[in-house]
Amino acid sequence: MDELKNLKDRMTSALARIENAGAQKDPAVSTLAAENAALQDRLKRLQAAREADRAELDALINQIRPLIEGGENA
Repeated sequence: MDELKNLKDRMTSALARIENAGAQKDPAVSTLAAENAALQDRLKRLQAAREADRAELDALINQIRPLIEGGENA
């Protein structure tokens, strides 16, 4: 898992360097880079919300599991 995170960090850094170099040659690249950053932020928020929803669902499942596993005697 650490290797994957390291690779992602390296790719993110490389992309930032490419965007910076491109922005110096073409202002449209800066606009696209800003749009990309906004989308990345939105993605992170959505992933956090998904994890929160998953935790809530896990808690609910753990609460009803005894009822389901107990069958008719629950």
